[in-house]
This record gives sequence, C-alpha cells and structure tokens, in this order.
Amino acid sequence: MVQYPTSKIHKCYAFDPVSGQPYFAGQKLAVIPKMDGKHMSFLIDTLITDFTLDLLHQLDGMTKEEQAAYTESVKIPTDAEEEQVTRVVVVEGTPIVGPDKYCKLALVLKKVFGTYGPLFKDSFEMPLDDNTKLTRGIAFIEFKRKEDTEILIKTEYLKLDKSHTLRISQLLDFKR
Repeated sequence: MVQYPTSKIHKCYAFDPVSGQPYFAGQKLAVIPKMDGKHMSFLIDTLITDFTLDLLHQLDGMTKEEQAAYTESVKIPTDAEEEQVTRVVVVEGTPIVGPDKYCKLALVLKKVFGTYGPLFKDSFEMPLDDNTKLTRGIAFIEFKRKEDTEILIKTEYLKLDKSHTLRISQLLDFKR
C-alpha cells in the first residue's frame, strides 16, 4: 500500500454486506454478515487474534535491522502525551442544547469543574451532532493537574441540576 509504506499486514473487513456477496477467506478482504452481539464479539476477538498472529509472524521473519527500522517508524507516545491523556475527563449526561445555549452551558460546566482544579483554557469540548446541530450530551475537559482529575474521577457521578446527573470517567476508561 503506497499510502502506508511501513505497514506489514493488510486486511480489510466489510461488515453487514449486501446479500450474495462472497466471503473471501484468507484474502485481503473479509466480508462479515450481520449477526447478534454475542457472535459479533466472538468474531471480532478472533479477527484481532488472527491479525496479531499474522503481524507477529511477519515481524518474526524480519532481520534485526528491519525490526529496528520498523519499530523506529512506529510512534510511541511520550510521557508528556500519556500524562495529557490522563488529565482528560469525559462527562456524560450533559444537557442537550442548541447553538443558542451552547456558550451558557459551557460556562456553567467550566465553573462547576473548575472547582475541582484549574482547567486548561482551550481544553473544553462539547461535540455537536452533525445533523441536528445539538450537543450530544457529552463533554471532554482537561485539567492542568493529573491529581485534580483523579479526585474528580473518584466522585463518579455529579448532580448538575434536578434533571441532570453527570457521569464522570477518565478518557482512558471511556467506551462509547
């Protein structure tokens, strides 16, 4: 693949194909039919294991020089980058508002979370739904100090008002 010259394994998975589309076992394209969650989870676990084994076999066949060159091309997060991720909290359950109330809600949330410790000035984000232009009920906030994040994470839930209880988690633990 020209776009990824350092890649060692190439696989493509197509989920929920159109009827009659073949499954290309052992090829670069694997077509995966629609199935229930339990079977899909098992299949994905198997695909990840197979992919990992393919990658390990590929790396095993490389010379020491090739391995060194390959591992140098793979970006490993620095301590500072890892530290930054641990300072980010995910806030679920925020009010869903339109553009007219976005700034007010952002100010309220910054004020509430600012009581736990100083926030980075430009590290607050409430994603908008592309179609409705409303907030998605989630916010990402970065604190200046990791310790403040850890204290907040221990609270787990935070009452914003009568209608909204916020769930707090660390970005590393967040699954959506």
